[in-house]
Amino acid sequence: MTSPTLALLWSEEFADHEDGQLSRDTWNFDIGDGSHVGLVGWGNNELEYYTQEAVSIHSNLIISAQKQSANTDLQCYYGPAQWTSGKIHTAGKIGFRYGRIEIRAKVPSGVGTWPALWLLGKNLL
Repeated sequence: MTSPTLALLWSEEFADHEDGQLSRDTWNFDIGDGSHVGLVGWGNNELEYYTQEAVSIHSNLIISAQKQSANTDLQCYYGPAQWTSGKIHTAGKIGFRYGRIEIRAKVPSGVGTWPALWLLGKNLL
């Protein structure tokens, strides 16, 4: 029995983004605390306020989390945002029925961190 030939369906390497920006043809940004879409705290009481500025590319995709000062203008469901971070996804832009999914990522460790990489269906918005 022979193994099927694998064909690359999609790839995002980030090293080739000379401008440091994600392609809007591929990626969406979630902004805020989820309240505007009826998912307060994005459905699981997240304390950060997502911004586009927290997502950058420097040969790698970097999503940073920053503690905010008490006098921030960013308002969350619980009051002034304590943290900012980034949230991106490919909903409605990338999808395929079959294939092997592979990701390589370096994620932080420590108390209070909750890095997440989710595989979601194309029709899940």
